[in-house]
Amino acid sequence: MRTMTIEVTEHVSFKAAVLCAKHNKGRVALMLGRDYVTTTQDEADRLAAAGVGFAYLFIKDGQYMTVPVN
Repeated sequence: MRTMTIEVTEHVSFKAAVLCAKHNKGRVALMLGRDYVTTTQDEADRLAAAGVGFAYLFIKDGQYMTVPVN
């Protein structure tokens, strides 16, 4: 097992994470495990490269959407 340290901001809901990412350029909203977080795209790329499973979060036309990675 490997340990990886990443910098994220936790949010109480899907919507809160998406809105935070929308209002903060360079941030993306993710579901990591059971947590809703925002982080930089570089950190998300590191997670993906390490094989960590997560999903990008979006709200489009009132629909809550996820895009799974790994």
